[in-house]
Amino acid sequence: LTFIDSAGVFDVSAFISCATEKEIYTLNLYVLEHMSYHNDRASAAHGQLVRWSTHFDAEGVGMRHISVRVMWKFKACLPLCDHYYPELFGFMITINAMAPMSLFWQLVSPLLSKELQRQVSILPPSRSAGALLSRAPASSVPSCYGGTLCTLSDEEQLRLPQSTSVRAGGSSFADAYPNTLGRWVAGAIDSSDMMSHRKSDVESKNPFPTSIHQLANWMFS
Repeated sequence: LTFIDSAGVFDVSAFISCATEKEIYTLNLYVLEHMSYHNDRASAAHGQLVRWSTHFDAEGVGMRHISVRVMWKFKACLPLCDHYYPELFGFMITINAMAPMSLFWQLVSPLLSKELQRQVSILPPSRSAGALLSRAPASSVPSCYGGTLCTLSDEEQLRLPQSTSVRAGGSSFADAYPNTLGRWVAGAIDSSDMMSHRKSDVESKNPFPTSIHQLANWMFS
């Protein structure tokens, strides 16, 4: 289950200029292969189909974030799930979605199959409270979204993004990510324990890739 909190951390112009359409396509292939690889491992371990789910908090997303240029960058990627990964996703919920998000979905959805469209829910703030609890157990849902999850495992801590505001000797995730999920993460981790794990991990192998090739090696390690 992947959680994304966008408020205050998404710059459309910077995003569009950071990579070409080909690079974004390649990166999406790596991400989908990463998801498929770990889904297959989890399915084999549990003896049943495990699917990938995403929870997107759109609080703070407005018209300045809605751009046809973004859709154009991802246009070639959109059919990949339907064509090659039909069983990959379980559901995708977007909460706190204002009118611009719904408009963007109306533009994008025709490029997806009807089945994949049915797996996507775009919910306004009035319908967002506790929405994830209808699709996931409370133990897997952070307490800031109505669940009972209050801590992160060592493995999850090591997968947190390394910010310039998070340095050895201390942690300031709440400052680096000033949004609902960032504040929750700041309270869910033990800073000294996390940093000791992170330091040893960085010394053994750099977990934060700087190229697509490093990204591929990191994802499947």
